[in-house]
Amino acid sequence: MPLCYVCGIAGKKTAGTPGRARRTYVERSQVPAGWLSRARLARAADVTRATVKHYNDLGLLPPALFTGPNMAYYDPVCIERIALVRELCSQRHLPLRVIARMIQQQGADRVARELQRTRVLRADLVEALAGDRRTPVKRCELLAVPGIDSDVLSALEELRLVRRLESAGRERYDPLSLKITRAVGGARESGLTEEVGLEVSDLAIYVKRLDVLVRAELQLFNSRVVGRFDPATEERYTRAALERTEALVLAVRDRLLADLLEE
Repeated sequence: MPLCYVCGIAGKKTAGTPGRARRTYVERSQVPAGWLSRARLARAADVTRATVKHYNDLGLLPPALFTGPNMAYYDPVCIERIALVRELCSQRHLPLRVIARMIQQQGADRVARELQRTRVLRADLVEALAGDRRTPVKRCELLAVPGIDSDVLSALEELRLVRRLESAGRERYDPLSLKITRAVGGARESGLTEEVGLEVSDLAIYVKRLDVLVRAELQLFNSRVVGRFDPATEERYTRAALERTEALVLAVRDRLLADLLEE
């Protein structure tokens, strides 16, 4: 009988569907101490049992050991693996099958190391997005921006365009808040205010539409670039995308606006 490559235990593999093809059946006494049932793993990883099964079927987890058709046991490392997959999925917007391919081709340890590296890169990029400001912003600084008053600031907070830093105290905001406030203040100073029928709450249109665009943009970039190049090259492409996409979006917006004006 072939050996189960996870733990070296002899087991008989089954044929059938792609998910079931990876199954290895063993006696209950052959399950290593500390391995978790699907229900216990789901609780420990804060997911559903269906999620555990789905991840296993896609090859996202080290293969489980089955003692019966519906009774599986998982290596405890699956807790960290599930956390890794969920972060790649929710924070990096990578499809599960892309994540599975990355893990199978590169190994989970390397993917985890690269994820840590990208955390550092992401923090650096967020700072770059904030422009010339790197430290928390005081509330009085935001209110000092021409065109901004407490009502406007509250409206921007409601839209979550301006963000308070809970860890830094009630009167501190993240650096991007200053960038947003300056942009809104500039528009208001030019006369685009409630007097002509334009409310701060109207910015919800931008939030809603741009959220779709940004998510699609990230998913496209991640699915086409992430995991295909060495770290230095990937970082170079990421920075290039950050620096160039803003001008590209504005240029496309101008083209679409021109088309509408010509109709």
